[in-house]
Parts: sequence; C-alpha cells; structure tokens
Amino acid sequence: VYVGITGFNLSGSVSLTVASSGISGSFAGQVCFIVCGSATGTLRSDGRIRGFLAVDANGDGDYRDFGEVYAEYRVYLASGAVLVDNGDDGSWDIYWGDPTDDDETPPSMTTPPNITVSANIGPNGLVRVYYTPPTASDGGDPITVRCTPAPGSEFPVGSTTVSCTATDLAGNPRTRTFTVTVVADAAATVPTAPAGTTVVVTATGFAANSWVYVSVNSDPTPIGVFQTDAQGRLSLALTVPEGLPAGEHTIVVEGFAPDGSVRQFVQPIVVPGAEPAASTTVTPRIGLPGTGSDSSGGLTVAALITLVGLAVLLATRRRAT
Repeated sequence: VYVGITGFNLSGSVSLTVASSGISGSFAGQVCFIVCGSATGTLRSDGRIRGFLAVDANGDGDYRDFGEVYAEYRVYLASGAVLVDNGDDGSWDIYWGDPTDDDETPPSMTTPPNITVSANIGPNGLVRVYYTPPTASDGGDPITVRCTPAPGSEFPVGSTTVSCTATDLAGNPRTRTFTVTVVADAAATVPTAPAGTTVVVTATGFAANSWVYVSVNSDPTPIGVFQTDAQGRLSLALTVPEGLPAGEHTIVVEGFAPDGSVRQFVQPIVVPGAEPAASTTVTPRIGLPGTGSDSSGGLTVAALITLVGLAVLLATRRRAT
C-alpha cells in the first residue's frame, strides 16, 4: 500500500484478519513526516490505518529536539484522506481530504448501570454524587465521553437522568443514559471532624457478605475494599489525618444492593477551618470492619495497598453491568 501527499507519505504492507465479528488488520512499513521512520499501525474494517511515527534521534525520550518527531497519523484508504497530529496535542497539523466518507456507524459505548445513593441531604437539598462514566471507542480507538450532570455534580432527592454522549470523527454520536436516585438518610449526619478525630461510617442496604469499595472525594482517593456482614452492613472507623484541607469532604461507600443494582452510601464530613477544601489528599488509618460492629484496630496505608487491587474487580463488574 502507498499513500503520498505533500509533506507526508506512507508505504508498506497490510495484513487482514476475517472473523465472524468483522474484518481487522495491521500495517507495517515506513512513514515520512518531517523525517522518515519505520512505523506500525492498525487497519480498521472501513480501510482506516492509524498509528504513530516516533523518531527520537538522541534517545532522550522527549521527541522535541531538531529532526525528531512524535506524530499520530490516520490514513483513509477508501477516500485517500490523511490526518497527522504532530506532538500529540489534539490538533491536526495535516488535514487533507475527507476522512468521513461512508462512515455512518456510531461509536460503541458501554451501558452504565442505574445508581441509588443514600446520603445526608444538606440545607440546599442537594448531595454531591461521584460515578464512573461509561467508556466509548470507535474502531477500537478510545474516544471522549461527556456526561450531564457530570461526576461530582450536586443531585437533588429523587431520580435524575444522566446522559452520556460520545461523538466520533465523522460526527456520529452515541448516547447512553442511566438514573441516579438519591434517597435522604437522616442517619447519615455531617460530623465536624478536626484532624486526629475518628469518624465512624455505618453503611447499610448492601448485599449480604458482599465487597464494597470505599473512597474519599473531592479528588478521588481510594481507601480500600471491605466486606459487609450478613445484614449487608459495613461499619468502619476513619481517623482524620493531619493536613487534610479545611472544608467539606465526602466518604463514598459503593457496592451492590441485594437486587444486584449499584448502591452508594455517601457520608460527608467537615474539617473545621477558614478556607474551603480545594482537593483531598488522604493517608488514612481505617478500622477493619467486624461483623456489623466497629473495630478499634487500625490498618495502615501500606496494608491498604493490598486491598486496592480488589477495587479493580469491583470497577470491572460495575462497568460490565
């Protein structure tokens, strides 16, 4: 295969794989843009080749010296269009031809689950909700997903529909929706917690003996993964660390309800001080949950590292739901 325009050319060979799921392939050869170098890429079923030309002449790893290049290229064999983004800055340095010919297929997107949030409701009648947006791809390439309301937005009591949309290069959109249902929980008080004090978090309504993922927001900081008791209840003691910024922070317990739906328990805390918190950096000691009771023992950050891997399993299951 050979494609050449002013300032860019590609030559090499392609290989194809035909399966029941469709046609895919790869490219290997030479790409010239500023300089020439060997390159590989993926071949989509509609004839689009995508890859990177990376030339680091002095081996220092930054690709910004004279005569060096780090460029994403997309070549559309059906229309002959060529797109080149030098420096990976998201803007096309070469945009030649029409890359949208015959592409009327929306991107693929995972289906997000509905979420029920049990939380204390502030005087404004709202609670801040954090969720994981769905993922989207176009021909195997990840693309940006934008959701409204966005993660970390304030939600009212009741049900709110969240709409998430991804749009591919051809302008084809894909939209998924899910529902966030906020339930007022008078038991979820908002304690004022100076550094060094202990906050007891008691979360209920989860599946019996199930795993839940605990984090602190506004900047998501994982705490660990814990198991509920036979009543679907989790109790743990959090010692507020020194240096936590003043203002409101949110402890989020996330897992699955008895019916298999996603459930969150939101526990706000307020660290006293004059300035509001801009972000959250947590180095917590967590009391391991007993069977429905609090534990006075502590778990250090080093020990928590072994638990964080379990969060990946929970997140994977949540996205696959």
